[in-house]
Amino acid sequence: MSGSLWVDDCKPAPDGCAVARNYDDALRLLRRFDYDTLYLDHDLGDHHRPERTGYDLLKQLIADNRVPARVECISWNPVGVKRINNLLAQFRPIPAPEKDNG
Repeated sequence: MSGSLWVDDCKPAPDGCAVARNYDDALRLLRRFDYDTLYLDHDLGDHHRPERTGYDLLKQLIADNRVPARVECISWNPVGVKRINNLLAQFRPIPAPEKDNG
């Protein structure tokens, strides 16, 4: 399956995106289908299991080798955005520019 997955507990998804409102549903879908794009919120609203954030989901996807080609953080939480983007940068380091041999 190609397409996009929107993982957010409250914000409406764009047309055409599959939707997961919590960590468990997102992980189930991401293990079952291959998505091109993952839109990822940090705070997924599970106050009984605070370790179930978008950051934790991304860590699990990295461990499972199931990270989509494009991951976009859609969180309103600035600390959460920084955590997710830092983890993505570690997972996908920006390549060094090619040297000019001329």
